[in-house]
Amino acid sequence: MKNAAQNLATHLEQVIPQHDCSEIYGYSLFPAGKLFRPRLAYAMAMDLGLSESDFTPAHPISLLASSIEMHHVYTLIHDDLPCMDDDDIRRGRPSAHKQFNEWMAVLAGDGLLNASFQLLSRIDNPNLAKLLRFYSWATGAKGLILGQMMDLNQEAGQSLARLMEIHRLKTSRLIQVSLCGPAILLSGKFEFIRSYRLGDALGVLFQLIDDLSELGEPLGEHEMAINPWVKNSAQTLKAYELYFHKVEKNLSGLDHTSKVVSEYIQLMTKKMASTEEAINKITGSNFFKKSIHPLLARFN
Repeated sequence: MKNAAQNLATHLEQVIPQHDCSEIYGYSLFPAGKLFRPRLAYAMAMDLGLSESDFTPAHPISLLASSIEMHHVYTLIHDDLPCMDDDDIRRGRPSAHKQFNEWMAVLAGDGLLNASFQLLSRIDNPNLAKLLRFYSWATGAKGLILGQMMDLNQEAGQSLARLMEIHRLKTSRLIQVSLCGPAILLSGKFEFIRSYRLGDALGVLFQLIDDLSELGEPLGEHEMAINPWVKNSAQTLKAYELYFHKVEKNLSGLDHTSKVVSEYIQLMTKKMASTEEAINKITGSNFFKKSIHPLLARFN
């Protein structure tokens, strides 16, 4: 999806003002990360019959994809703030509030949140109202925002089930927008149901993989207390296997979407391979190679 970053840059120029303060928007969005969520949207649209040449900046799928990435980056900016996760580094460089300042980061996040819906408002499609209902539900007070509130309320350590719910709200919901959005716009009723299930499973699976990869990094007392692979590796492994099989089942026949998912899993596999010793030390001898790697290798 070569168009993803280029369309994102075009759309950003359309929604931000020409002002010195606007530098923070470009800093936060570029250089773009993996663009996993917008690439999923493009891939699902291609699995529903479109081609890559269709994705001009004005195309509904392009507007949706850029909207999703702007929404995602807004959550990252706010997540890094001192009042939330208080992270000074994002994607290997100072987070927005450290590079600029706190009030600029808050307002830039607000700006990208509004810009995401501004892009959606430009979509000329009879199913736009349906898309807006789903998008606002998934990212709003009953979705992504609720997951962040539960996380900051330190509910993740209560039980594995509660952690799964937080992962589902914080991560799965926006992935579901990436997959279900094209199905809504292209009137794919059956694919909406499958995309909904796939997005739910992907979000939880990726967070479980991310939780595992964190074992290779220095973790504080709080991080160790809530990491499911530390608290209950056997139960977490069962959940990992369950969601992995759900992803495989719902990806069947979606060639372009499968490729995007495979590439992401391969990146995570490489990341974890470098921390295999640390993972085994915490979870048990040869745990990664025996229990984790066989499933991941199926996406190579």
